[in-house]
Amino acid sequence: IYISNAGQMMYYNKLDGGIYPLCFDPVCKHGNSCSSRKINSFSPIRYCEEENRLYAFYKDSIFSMSFDGSDVQILYSIGVGDDVTPYIFECLELYEDYAYFTMQDLEADTYALYRLNLKTKKLENLTKDTILTDINEFTIGEDGMLYLWARKEDFTFEFYRADMDLRNVEKLPYMDWNSYFIGDLIYAAETEHIEGLEYLLKGVNAHNVKTGEITPVFELNQEGEGLRIMAMTDRYLYYQINDRVVIGQQKTGMGRIRDVNASQYNIYRYDRETGEHLRVYYNLYGDVEWIYLMEDSVMMDGMTFYQKGDYYDNYGCRWIADIDENGMFVNIREITDNFD
Repeated sequence: IYISNAGQMMYYNKLDGGIYPLCFDPVCKHGNSCSSRKINSFSPIRYCEEENRLYAFYKDSIFSMSFDGSDVQILYSIGVGDDVTPYIFECLELYEDYAYFTMQDLEADTYALYRLNLKTKKLENLTKDTILTDINEFTIGEDGMLYLWARKEDFTFEFYRADMDLRNVEKLPYMDWNSYFIGDLIYAAETEHIEGLEYLLKGVNAHNVKTGEITPVFELNQEGEGLRIMAMTDRYLYYQINDRVVIGQQKTGMGRIRDVNASQYNIYRYDRETGEHLRVYYNLYGDVEWIYLMEDSVMMDGMTFYQKGDYYDNYGCRWIADIDENGMFVNIREITDNFD
């Protein structure tokens, strides 16, 4: 389940390979009044297995719905009198009886972490009166702890761990927020800035949050623009090396000419049993930002570059690919999900 470029909740049916609006009404034409469009364009979508319900943001509210898109329930609407100023909803995670989320204060340009009790509907600003005054990202580890990335005044970030009430806060060595949390281990890409957009891509390490021990997973020690973990399974770690390549030129709305750069055009798979690195995806004209692994296929989210006369342009899109017996992403096809 994802949000299309048109701001509509869609789902991918693995049985027939089709993409459909998340709408329970069999006669709906899926226009502007369709329930699948009642969501903020950049809202995260979270699934509660126990309730078989989805949670997300719409306008000034947090809502939930049944897995087929029916039984929509507004859980909380931010209104006058709440301890917030004009805001934008951001991250969302579910834990026990609570929804944890961040909101951007548009006046102060800072992010606060809130907690909503899904039973009592009580809303709490957890970061109020703490040292964490600007939380850009957070996740909940398998150890039942909050891991938070706080922005400083110079727009760099610090990494913290805290209990679920945000009463006990501990600063940790910095790790990228694309890190993966599995049990007591945090898998993190390690880079060192050289100059400009260039970094030394050292590799990936596993950090034990209980003992503090750091164990190398693999080393690269090569230059590039970025290194990012994209997905993990019990055996494989998928990662991306960003390396800017000029593929053409683009004419802007002001008539200026600028280079079009691809940088996220390859994906690698590391086999933790054999130590093998395999490039499973390569396409200069298809930058991939995220991947979502399924049993024998993968959904990719990013943008496509295409030639338009003498110049290039791009648009956001998604692809589905099969994963063959060698692990390669094959039979890649673009998803068409515009039901306007």
